[in-house]
Amino acid sequence: MENEYIYHTGRGDLFTTIMGFKDICQMEKSPGTKPYGKARDSSISELGFTYIEMILSFAIVTTLFPLFFGLFYQVFNSIHSQLATYALFTQFDRFSLQLQKDEANGVKFLIHQNQLEMIMKDGLRVRYQWKQDQIVRSVKESSSAFYRGNTILLYQVRRVYYQNLKNGVKMTVVLSQQDATFTGFSYIWGRINE
Repeated sequence: MENEYIYHTGRGDLFTTIMGFKDICQMEKSPGTKPYGKARDSSISELGFTYIEMILSFAIVTTLFPLFFGLFYQVFNSIHSQLATYALFTQFDRFSLQLQKDEANGVKFLIHQNQLEMIMKDGLRVRYQWKQDQIVRSVKESSSAFYRGNTILLYQVRRVYYQNLKNGVKMTVVLSQQDATFTGFSYIWGRINE
């Protein structure tokens, strides 16, 4: 087998050097040519990538990219859902604090279809009413007056349940926002429907 040499012709083409396409010729010992590098086999290119290597690397990258994107998408949705659930929890927590303040001054509690009414020590009536997707708090000064001061305490309400207990009421509120759902419980202790 004869040796093939890569020789320098003086052209200096950068593209052909990078891509691995060099002039390979069979050299005889002639005075005008200088051997460049060592003797090589012409069937194997050691410079650059072959077409098969490029196809394989492209296939690996295109296979792994959707996997990483899918993993990122699932993590992002999980975090978003947790944050939405926490927002619903804090909203219900503020509602529970207001309910506890009114419960502390309540003497009598009445439950109607979608509302809870508390009669306070000083004669005020406080009503918690479920309207559409909100729980609204309103106050009435006497039995002949109208309810005033509609304050929205809780929104994004999907369902409200009242369950009579031995000495009180268990109020269950289901909140829902996009892909997050939170169910909160509030216990109201005292005299019911007396």
